Amino acid sequence: MTTDPGQDEPDFEVEIVPDETLRYYLSMLSEREAMELAALDALAREQRPVGSARLAKTWASYGIVRGQATAGRFLDHLETQGYSRGAGVKVGRIITRAGLDRRNAQIRFLNRRRLSREIIRAADASVVTELIDLLHARRGLETEAARLAVERAGDEEIQGLLDAAHEHLRHVEDGGPVAEGTSHGFHLSIVELSHNEVILSTLRLLIEGVDPKLQATLQVATERMKATVTQAREHLEILHAMLDRDAERAAALVHHHFTELIALSASLTSDETADPPAAPPRASNERI
Repeated sequence: MTTDPGQDEPDFEVEIVPDETLRYYLSMLSEREAMELAALDALAREQRPVGSARLAKTWASYGIVRGQATAGRFLDHLETQGYSRGAGVKVGRIITRAGLDRRNAQIRFLNRRRLSREIIRAADASVVTELIDLLHARRGLETEAARLAVERAGDEEIQGLLDAAHEHLRHVEDGGPVAEGTSHGFHLSIVELSHNEVILSTLRLLIEGVDPKLQATLQVATERMKATVTQAREHLEILHAMLDRDAERAAALVHHHFTELIALSASLTSDETADPPAAPPRASNERI
């Protein structure tokens, strides 16, 4: 398939991705996927015909060593997929709108994956200062989620969670152990009531991607300050404010809840941070 050489240049606006960023994205892909993205990016950047020699050189700059013949076959493949079109006899290919959309969709996906990795790496720390950073991030997210939950959640949704919170409080007041993940489950449930998928997805990354040692560090602080019952009572207060449709109070209570957790974490010594001890049989192992 060829076109008039006078129509060689596509009239597309292209957001240029820095070379180092693209190199990082390519490292996240299989070799075949990396070859495609590098090729589409080269076509998008050039805004003029790209031939096999140019593509082979571009691949080599990203550590993909392939000959000119392979590059030529790959350009043929892109054309059959509708991602490029011929610009004239032995001139090369230019990108199509479908090819640019494919390239942009891949870059958006990889950028989200990169951000997810950065969030998880930040949460994987085992030192108090990074635990505090994590709690600060969650405080902002969950405070806003509580405010939205007041506006969006139904009475039955809130009441169901309130009943479970009452049962949990009775359990810990009687000295019962706290099942692993109980507090996590509560906090995720609160955010689910907000019906905001962006906040919920981000919080899941922060909770589910966290290093267990980080959670053990927070457990040390909770046990040392005998705060398990206090935290359970605060959970109840938050839900009552939601049921009363008091958005500002619900948000303020969540903010206070996390401020207390931050203070508990800051109370830890460096020795406790380095290697949190195993919990005794009857101690709470609540995870926040």
